[in-house]
Amino acid sequence: MTTIEAPAHTTTSRERGRSRTDRWRRGLALGAAVMTLPYSVLKVAWLGGSRVGLSDPAFGTSSTMHALNGATLGLDLVALTLAGIFYTRARAPKWLVLPTMWVGYGLLGQILLIIGPSVIISVLTSPATGHDTTAPIAGWVYAAVYTGFCGLGLCLLPAFAIYAWQRWGRENGWGDRLSGIRVPVPGLPVMTTTVVVLACMVRAVSADSAAGAADWGVDAFIGIVAVAAIGVAGAGRPSGLRRALPLLVVWTASGAWTAWGCYHLVLETVPNDLVIGTVPGVDIALSAAKALGGLFLLGAVPALARVSRR
Repeated sequence: MTTIEAPAHTTTSRERGRSRTDRWRRGLALGAAVMTLPYSVLKVAWLGGSRVGLSDPAFGTSSTMHALNGATLGLDLVALTLAGIFYTRARAPKWLVLPTMWVGYGLLGQILLIIGPSVIISVLTSPATGHDTTAPIAGWVYAAVYTGFCGLGLCLLPAFAIYAWQRWGRENGWGDRLSGIRVPVPGLPVMTTTVVVLACMVRAVSADSAAGAADWGVDAFIGIVAVAAIGVAGAGRPSGLRRALPLLVVWTASGAWTAWGCYHLVLETVPNDLVIGTVPGVDIALSAAKALGGLFLLGAVPALARVSRR
């Protein structure tokens, strides 16, 4: 029997490409681990009783705030654990990697979309006004924390993308062009997302502040992009587009709606130092709808992730 072997130069080229990809994954994972430090150090200090960065002696002393600080510190430690998994390319259980990175893509992705760039631009361009001395949290705390969040997002999210591609992407055909696959358009996620998008748009128009309008407008934009991604995958056009792109968009959008919806729902319903005054009932209802809408949107991910070639 005759055996046909691949040319040596082809094998060497693939090995070099794989080696470069591995270096990128490890470098990004290491960067993500470093970027967890600012937030973790600050939270440990506050939980230990330090008042660094806090000017109001009563701020953050309640049991609710201690619980919130402990929970968010836990999220940061999970990110550090994931960075270690991606660095070593360990085949950790799916139940550990996928749900946590779904939340991570949602939280960090939305920060990169609006909060991170706006904070960085504000820090770099706005002159010092002296108002930070009267705020309960010093301005440098926001700058350090959100710069760390942006760095974490820029490192952890692509590190996971490489890890996921190496572990699941090739065998599931994520690199296939849309012209070569069949993706059924799930009706319930599309309808649910459309309703939530319309509600967010109405709330954005009726908001009494520019910041509130921008927040709800971003939520609506995320839903619109997600529905568009599902439609593109279902139509198979543009035909040259790789399936990984709509999969990534819907994955991130569903995580953003669910994670931020749950986060705001907790802040709006549980008394805490971060929310002053009474939250309008419509905002609480929309936060709950957004969280549920994200879960419905997640239902479209399996159809995008599975192989179904034409």
